[in-house]
Amino acid sequence: MISKNAIDLNLDAGEIPAALIDGSEEALYQIVSSVNIACGGHAGDEASMKKSVELAMKYNLNIGAHPSFPDRQNFGRTIMKMYHDELVESLVSQTESLRRICNDYGVKLSHLKPHGALYNLAAQDFRTAEAIIDAVRILGDKPLPIMGLAGSPFIDWIKQAGFSALEEAFADRRYEASGMLRSRQYDDAVIKDPDLAAVQALQIVTEGRVTAVTGEVLKIHADTLCVHGDSPNALLTAKAVRNIFRD
Repeated sequence: MISKNAIDLNLDAGEIPAALIDGSEEALYQIVSSVNIACGGHAGDEASMKKSVELAMKYNLNIGAHPSFPDRQNFGRTIMKMYHDELVESLVSQTESLRRICNDYGVKLSHLKPHGALYNLAAQDFRTAEAIIDAVRILGDKPLPIMGLAGSPFIDWIKQAGFSALEEAFADRRYEASGMLRSRQYDDAVIKDPDLAAVQALQIVTEGRVTAVTGEVLKIHADTLCVHGDSPNALLTAKAVRNIFRD
């Protein structure tokens, strides 16, 4: 079990240009310890990537790539039918665009986390998972650790490929009895109450459990916890989660 004083809190970042401009995203950077930076697939461009990397360096955060299906229209939250090589090429291109910026700043990527529909599909579909793994294999001699849904088959597939897996749980998302995240098509998919999100985070880390929407208690192990910057009360939620681990 991870020490409650050393939990990694990660943020999906660089997705909302206005939040980078008005400083609201920087406020989140001061709370988390890792960021997953959108690199052009669902959101993000050169300017947002540069700003996100600058802020990550300012607060000494781990910098991860956050590629997705190349679907800006739907924010990467719709499954796209793509050939294996086509998807691999897109993921490599997205990640390389962020890595070039990191190289310019003299920092390195620490991990890769797929986004949205790609993330959820990879959690249970081997072909999708294989495309992500193949992209990471192409990206370098020392493969980036891959972040995926805690307890999902994706984690096993990453490890079977000989790569490092980071098991991710969510402070602000509801779980189905299967261990999958509840679809955003449901109004209760996101936990909007910061205090409830903090309690769920604490239970995951200190007790290794989370309660599904149907009431089942699921066993769960987490290397890192995610809070979403585009969720309602994002800053309050991040503060509540971080503070509950300081008590």
